[in-house]
Amino acid sequence: AQKPLGETVTRLVQLYTAWGKPAQAAAWKEKPGALQDSLARVESLRQQNKLGEAETVQRQIVENMRRRFGTESLSAAGAIKELALILIDAGKPLDAEPLARESLSIRTKLYPAVSWLIATSRSAVGKSLLGQKHYAEAEPLLLSAYAEIKERGPKPPTVPHLESLVSVAKALVALYQATNQPARSAEWQKILEEEGRSLSALQASAPRPSTPPSSPPAARPPQ
Repeated sequence: AQKPLGETVTRLVQLYTAWGKPAQAAAWKEKPGALQDSLARVESLRQQNKLGEAETVQRQIVENMRRRFGTESLSAAGAIKELALILIDAGKPLDAEPLARESLSIRTKLYPAVSWLIATSRSAVGKSLLGQKHYAEAEPLLLSAYAEIKERGPKPPTVPHLESLVSVAKALVALYQATNQPARSAEWQKILEEEGRSLSALQASAPRPSTPPSSPPAARPPQ
């Protein structure tokens, strides 16, 4: 189960209103359904491992976010980070790195320093470096990202929060395997399994929406 997109939209409207940016707040109030359709399509393509198509659609989302909300906006930052992750999964970590760094820069400027979402963008930078085999650079980014997501995430945890912890733990297992550190790899494998169990339990306890079998998967909210 995914966090409802409406909840994310409401939060963004509140943030932009609080920051004295009525134009951005108004833009998010208008027709979020089109965005939801695009996000759902990307999620479906990723699940089918059609990463080239997912990249194309996500690039369109990024351009739409930049055009509607500005190049340095939270909306753009989230979309850019997701594009970076798609490129990493597609074996294009070199292309992903500048996007991940852009997302991190925007979020660092706009979010409070204690926001766990900054750390999710930092983890994307770490994953892009891991994909390029820059292990010494990737390790501290991934370790700090995991610690901050764990410490600063919502209480009680949400599905997106636990998904982020699972993703970073998985990257650290891969890093320690690649650098021939079996003890560290085993340590993080245990953490990965623990976070995975927590995620599975939360997903199982969440109410399931009554949607027909042909409906697309729920759209992943900006993280």
